[in-house]
Amino acid sequence: MSEGWWVLIGVVVGALASGLVSLFLQNRSFAHERDMHTLQNQSEANVKEVLLDMLNHRTHVRRSFGAISKRIGGYSDDEIRRLLHEVNAKKAGTNEGEWWYLAEREDEYIAKR
Repeated sequence: MSEGWWVLIGVVVGALASGLVSLFLQNRSFAHERDMHTLQNQSEANVKEVLLDMLNHRTHVRRSFGAISKRIGGYSDDEIRRLLHEVNAKKAGTNEGEWWYLAEREDEYIAKR
C-alpha cells in the first residue's frame, strides 16, 4: 500500500473515533441534564400527587382551599392554585368559600350539590 492510503485510513479512523467520543459525551450530558431536571421538579411532582390523592378521595368529591393549603407547606396560595390547575382541578366558588374538585369528577360534584 502506498503512503496515501495509510493517510486516508488514518483520517477515517480518527473521524470515527472522534464521532464516537462526541456521541458518548453528548449522551452523558443529556442523562445528567435529565437527572437534574427530575430532581428540580420532584417537589412539585410530590405536591401534585398529594393533590390528586385528596381530590380523588372516594367520599369527598370537593375540598376547601383551606384544607388543601394546610396539607401543602412551603408553597404560596398562588403556587398551590397553579398546581391545582396543572392536575386539572376546577374551582367552585360558593358562599362557603373557595372549593376545588377534579374536572373528571364533575358529574359527581354536580350530583352532590
